[in-house]
Amino acid sequence: MNIYISKITAKSIRYFLSIILGCLPGMAFAVTVSADVMLENINTQLPYLYALISGGVYIFGIVIFIRGVSKLREVAESSSGRAQRSSLTEPLAHMILGVALIYLPTSMDVMLATVYGTSAITPYSGYGPTGGSFNEMAQVIINIVQFVGFIAFVRGLILFHRLGTGQAQQGTFNKGFTHLIGGIIAINVVQFINIIGNTLGITA
Repeated sequence: MNIYISKITAKSIRYFLSIILGCLPGMAFAVTVSADVMLENINTQLPYLYALISGGVYIFGIVIFIRGVSKLREVAESSSGRAQRSSLTEPLAHMILGVALIYLPTSMDVMLATVYGTSAITPYSGYGPTGGSFNEMAQVIINIVQFVGFIAFVRGLILFHRLGTGQAQQGTFNKGFTHLIGGIIAINVVQFINIIGNTLGITA
C-alpha cells in the first residue's frame, strides 16, 4: 500500500514539475515585457513608502531621545564623578541621533548643503523630445535611486549612533560614512551626474 502511494506521489510531483517547466518560458517573457510596468508601479508606491518610513523614523527618533534623557538622568544620579564623565557619551549619542531623526528633513538639508553647496535637489530635465518614453523611464529610475539614497542616509545616522553607544564593530565608522555620503549622492543624483559630466567635459 505504501509503495503504491509513493508511486502516485512521485507521478504527481513529476507532473507538477513538468507543468512548471512548461510555463517558465512564458513567465520569463511576461517578466521581460512588464519590467517597465513593474518600475512604474514601484514609482507610484514611492510616496507612500516615503511617508511610512518617515513616520517610523520620527517615532524611533522620539523613543531614542527619551532613552537618552533617561540614561542622562541615570548618569546624573551616579555617585562616582569619574564614572559620570565617562558614561556621558552614550546618553548624548542617543539624544543627538533622536534629534537628527526627529528633524530628518533638516538633517538632510544640512548634508546636502555641505556636499553640494545647496539643499535644493536638482530636477531631471530629460534628453531629446519632452515626454518621451526614455525620459519617463529615466525619471522613474531616478526616483527609485533617490528613495534608496534616503534609506541609506538614515542607515548611516544609525551606524554613527552605534559608535557613540559603544555597540560598534570594526569598520562601523567607514560604513556609516559611506552610507551618509552615498545616500546624499543618491538623493541628488542628477546634480552629481552633472558634476561628473562637467568635470570630465562630457556635458557643457
